[in-house]
Amino acid sequence: MTEKLDPNRELWNPAAQSMDPETLARHQRAGLEREWKRIWEQPIPFYRNKFEAAGLNAREMPPLDEIPRTIKDELRADDAANPPWGTWRAMSVEEATCIGASTGTTGKPMMYLRNEADYALYLEAACRNLWREGMRAGSRQTNSWPGYIYAAMGGTNAALRKLPAMDIPVGPPMNVDMAKDHINTWLMLKPTNFMMSGSQLQIYAQAAEELGV
Repeated sequence: MTEKLDPNRELWNPAAQSMDPETLARHQRAGLEREWKRIWEQPIPFYRNKFEAAGLNAREMPPLDEIPRTIKDELRADDAANPPWGTWRAMSVEEATCIGASTGTTGKPMMYLRNEADYALYLEAACRNLWREGMRAGSRQTNSWPGYIYAAMGGTNAALRKLPAMDIPVGPPMNVDMAKDHINTWLMLKPTNFMMSGSQLQIYAQAAEELGV
């Protein structure tokens, strides 16, 4: 979307977000069927083997509640058995243009590969979310994410520019002195939106008290 948006409109993409339920269901079904076909024809071995073991086949996609669920530990195990990229990813490193990683909070970070089509969908979803949060052209969001190849960092930065709004990434407050530097930056730039974890907020609260702000 490139046109200047009315800041008072409710939705980022009204045509998509207010689609009637029947039309939306058809779009969803068509998209799922494309992915189901790709699992078998590409193929994507992890899912193909798993679904074959459950008695499923390529001819017809079953109802969603009949498709076996996958948890992250299964994907980690597949990566370990087929290093370094496992057999569950839908593209190779050579086909990918974007890479991201989870935070690794509950174990080893998961690495995700995306192409430009994936990235465009990510941006659209992020813009819808930011718009519903109240972000508009001229807004300023600061975040304390770790950055690097953390998957959400680069995508949210790009989505903010698309609104267009300012991104103020300060990185994690590793100690109270760093948190004081972040607060001084915020006092100058005056963010309108903050994104951080609860534990980070505790560090900022201590820093703010020591700064007297």
